Amino acid sequence: MFTKEKQSAHELEHMLRFLKIDKYYESGQGDWLTYTDENGVKINVLDVVGSYGINLLGHNNPSVQTLLHSFNEPCFVQASNQPGKTRLSQKLAELTEAQTGVKGWHVEYANSGAEIIEVAIKLCWLQYERKIDLIRQEIYYSINYLEKKNTCADEIKFFTGQLKLTDAAPAVAHLEGSFHGKTLGALSVMSNAWLKNTFPVALKSLTLPKDVEALKKNVEEYVIKYFVIDEKTDKIVEKKHLPVIGLFIEPVQGEAGVLCLSDTLLSQVSELKKIWGLPVIADEIQCGLYRTGYFSCLDRKILVADMYCFGKALGAGIAKLSALCCSDRIYTPNFFQFHSSSFAGDAFSSKAALLFLKLFEENNITAHIKEDWLFRQLSVLKNIFPGYVVDVRGKGLMCAIELNEDRLHNSFITKFLKDIGMLGYWIASVLLNRERIRILPTLSNPLSFRIQPSIQFSEDDACFLINGFSKLFNAIESHDLNYLFGHILKFPANAVLKHLPPAVKHNEFPENAAVFICHPIDNVHIRRIVDLIDDYDEQALTAMLEELSIYQQFTVYHIDTLINAEGTTIPVVFLGIPLTSLSFFHLLRRGNRHGWVKKIQDAVNLANQKNAKSIGLGQFTSIITKSGMHLHSPHATLTTGNTYTAILAMQAAFHQYKERNPNRSKPCVCLVGAKGNIISSIAEEMIQSAQKLILVYRHALEKDNDTWHHYRSLLRKVSGSSELAKKIIALLDIYNIDIKFDDIIAQLGNDIIVTDSLCHEAISSADIIFTGTNDTNALLQKEHVNKGAIIVDISVPSNVCNEIQHDNNYVYIKGGIASLPLYAGITQNLESVILPFDEGECFACMAETFGLAFSLPRSANFTGEISTGNIRKISCIMEKEGFGLKRAKVEDSV
Repeated sequence: MFTKEKQSAHELEHMLRFLKIDKYYESGQGDWLTYTDENGVKINVLDVVGSYGINLLGHNNPSVQTLLHSFNEPCFVQASNQPGKTRLSQKLAELTEAQTGVKGWHVEYANSGAEIIEVAIKLCWLQYERKIDLIRQEIYYSINYLEKKNTCADEIKFFTGQLKLTDAAPAVAHLEGSFHGKTLGALSVMSNAWLKNTFPVALKSLTLPKDVEALKKNVEEYVIKYFVIDEKTDKIVEKKHLPVIGLFIEPVQGEAGVLCLSDTLLSQVSELKKIWGLPVIADEIQCGLYRTGYFSCLDRKILVADMYCFGKALGAGIAKLSALCCSDRIYTPNFFQFHSSSFAGDAFSSKAALLFLKLFEENNITAHIKEDWLFRQLSVLKNIFPGYVVDVRGKGLMCAIELNEDRLHNSFITKFLKDIGMLGYWIASVLLNRERIRILPTLSNPLSFRIQPSIQFSEDDACFLINGFSKLFNAIESHDLNYLFGHILKFPANAVLKHLPPAVKHNEFPENAAVFICHPIDNVHIRRIVDLIDDYDEQALTAMLEELSIYQQFTVYHIDTLINAEGTTIPVVFLGIPLTSLSFFHLLRRGNRHGWVKKIQDAVNLANQKNAKSIGLGQFTSIITKSGMHLHSPHATLTTGNTYTAILAMQAAFHQYKERNPNRSKPCVCLVGAKGNIISSIAEEMIQSAQKLILVYRHALEKDNDTWHHYRSLLRKVSGSSELAKKIIALLDIYNIDIKFDDIIAQLGNDIIVTDSLCHEAISSADIIFTGTNDTNALLQKEHVNKGAIIVDISVPSNVCNEIQHDNNYVYIKGGIASLPLYAGITQNLESVILPFDEGECFACMAETFGLAFSLPRSANFTGEISTGNIRKISCIMEKEGFGLKRAKVEDSV
């Protein structure tokens, strides 16, 4: 969810509402906020989020409030004398000099942290261009020198060729785990792959490891050698060039989970800076400005950076301001040409920043922060609850508690929360609603909970925080479901969590598998998958899951093995998503088909990464992707499973027909949803096996071009030796089907009736009715059908009313169910939680996926329209591998 940061404001509201995090805080003081609950009671909440580090002075700090109410200067008066900005620049330069022991600092301003990173990147780029100009001049000198000496052309050509290194795009370097903002430039120094790879970053990126030896080796591998003529000796000398504009570091990596860079690593960075003249940019937007007890978090005895980026707390919690302190060595004197801001450095934000700095200068605050008392207090949790607390980290007033996922994630409800990126936010929700603690996980380490309180945070507050975590861990240990989930879900008092297999827990699955991409049919199946939702009514459950659908992806819901008739074993994996057919229908009606195609393609890509042998598309995953035509599977065989579904539906229907009508030769067959892929292929086959066809389309032929086109296409594909096939072929030889279409219809008479009506008059003569539309309603009612009719329903959800399904006057077949292969007389079973089956059976579309994994080499394709040739091919494959018609499914289950 939040880890992916892909939600709109509207979608975020759904998420916050579901988790009960969407409180309206009407007042606050220090580290405490107040909201009014649904009963009108005022609730005080301990806030350790601290506005992601902004509120270092605390909510409604008295000094800040005085400034806020007394300020009356004109705020934005650009190109004028701005004494507040001047004083602030002087103060920041003085503090940086005192911190580093280096003189000569220039200050630039922006509104946010990401913007000040952009400023740093620009300064690095300008410095790099100066370096490249020097290299270019050295090469020019060498070329001219050799030409004067009448050196051979090949040697001059070699030196001329070296000019290409001056045109090559340099990289910007950053460390693993880094986070510097979300603008395109800042994404260049981003370690979070999902965020970074979603957009084209502005600059070539070089991610460096935090291991000291690996860091040095990586940098050395990036070095380029070149040769020039030395002006003093007139000899050819080898030189080295590092095509990197700068190295961005966070002394404490906040979004990665408050990871402090080691002194050893920082020493290595200092060494690289000296060797290569590599500019080092310290991003202290979150960890600087006294949060760890010092103006800058970097120890100058270990490393002095060339630039220091500050922000967040600089605006005293009421102004948006960031600042860059840049050394003389890197600064470009005319930089105002390349950077400016309409807002940054205004009178109000300058006064707020000066007040912030003054409060620290005049009060003995930093000594207490430097004691790291908060870290020591929090460390108690790791000692008491070692199974739950992986680590406690941090400095000063910037700490984190990392929790053990295995102890938190132990059921299908926690799998659901993890899969939509909410596991950490669920913990935050429990602490807020049960313990009155406002805390949030970090972006790139979703089970690390950052603690960034204000300077007003007391030891009593720390005890309150520790006590809240202790109650949380005790509730998890005692399986107190009401404490953990009762504030967000309704469930019965005797509810229990379902067993979660380890592989499903971690969404891991074996290679070389048959992978089936699917979803449950209805809420009965949803309740089998997701724990603790039994008390939700149908409408509320559907609405909840659909609201959260934006965050859902197809993940592992079942892993098994299957053996074919010859004894070969393959792994079987179900990639599922907890959304019903009805929900998919609703979501498609709202638009964004392409978004759902992408989710399905992501599942196909995942299966290919695991070297899957075959990939099957179940139910709406096939419908959404136009029978797989919008998908690409580079290695694994991709199939909709529609071919075997059609085969078994026909087998089931004719088995029932012959059993009940042993003396009749050919039935009258009605096909509801005649334009659908499966029903259309059945229609083509029925021309060989039926006495008469009734094709029921959604729209009348004369009113819908697609329907006309489909009907013409069906007739053109007819072949075979049945009387009906011969008649159609003969008519096509006589008439031009495009011009004389009405004549064709007239000549076919009652042999092929076309209608858009489901009335009794239209379809009552049918002995067998196949129905397979993507409509989620019960289209076929008792008044439409004569008693004794055989109804084959392959639609999901069902197109047939409950009265027909449970009336013995009709033969109701819910599609055809495939039998799994028997090996050594043993009946196999797929005990899938997402789609439950009886022993020895599965859906036909699944069976096709499994059969193809056994039989065919990878990269075959069975998507799009079903062909007569594929019907024959799939029939042979499935029979060889031991699959067949299990039974006509006449009772109500899956």
